[in-house]
Formats: sequence, C-alpha cells, structure tokens
Amino acid sequence: LRPEGTASVVRAALEHNLTANGAQAKLYYAGPMFRYERPQKGRMRQFWQIGVEVLGAADPSADAEVIALLWRFFEALGIPSASMRLLVNSMGDEHCRPAYREQVAGFIREHSGELCEECGRRAGTNPLRAFDCKNPACASVMAGAPLLRDELCDACAGHYAAVKAQLDGLGIPYVEEPKLVRGLDYY
Repeated sequence: LRPEGTASVVRAALEHNLTANGAQAKLYYAGPMFRYERPQKGRMRQFWQIGVEVLGAADPSADAEVIALLWRFFEALGIPSASMRLLVNSMGDEHCRPAYREQVAGFIREHSGELCEECGRRAGTNPLRAFDCKNPACASVMAGAPLLRDELCDACAGHYAAVKAQLDGLGIPYVEEPKLVRGLDYY
C-alpha cells in the first residue's frame, strides 16, 4: 500500500541505473495511494495521485517543462485557466538553504513566546515547516520571517529567474509564494 509515488520512482531509477552516465529519465505514475495513519478531516484513506519526475536534469527548462505539462493537463481536462492558481518558490540548494534554515530557526527562537508549541519544536527539527502552521497567530508571526528568495545564492537565483522567464514565455501565469517550503525533506 504505497503512500505516494515519488520515493518509489526515485528508488526504481536508482536500482536500474536510469540516470547513469548523465542520462535523463522522464517518468510518470498514476494510481491509488493509501494513508497509513488516521486520515485528517476531509481526507480519505485511499486516494489517487498522478505525478511526473524528471531525474538527472538540473536545467531550469526541466522544471518549467514539468509545470507546463501539469498546467496543460488540467486545461485538457477542461479546467479553465482562470480557475487555476500556480504557486512557485525556490528551495535553494545545499549551499544556500542551510544558512537560511538557521536564520528561520533563529527567528523562531526569538519569537517562541508568540508561536505555538509545535512551531517552537520545529526550530530544532525542520524550521521551514513553521511556515505551514495553520494557527493564525503563528502565520502572522511567520509573515515577518526572512524569505529564502532574498537569501538565494547567485546560481539558485538565476535558476529560479530562468524558470519564471520560461513560464512567462509559455503564457503560464503564476504567483510567487515564499511560504511554499516543502522540499525533498518532506518525504
């Protein structure tokens, strides 16, 4: 009973050397997934998920291609563009993200009296998840936290700008959402 598809796709690609010698692998999946834990309100134990993974490609065009594929897929299903909202952000890389995580952890520690207990705990485990907190008081405090887009290294800032430029060129509207913080550590 798989909980999501990304980890399985990456594992299969690694086990079968799909990205050996600099090769790219473009893979997709669709099917039923299952939640092991008690589902949150409004969620079902079984659900369907589709996904696309591009492995072995660091070029911004790979990111734009996956986003465009999803956008066009939804349009083909008959969902009007005006009914969709695409949120984008950059998570940086292994060079700029650790320093940013520490900045956010420091911000959380400075404001620990204004945040819920869970957000305070996140300062030591995964400070970026504090942006996900549903508590309105925490969201208000975290609105003043440093933003990763202001801390990106030159390479990441260039990558992010190139992805947005390609989306602009494809006519795909997006909204920059600096609180969109789920990265591979989410899995």
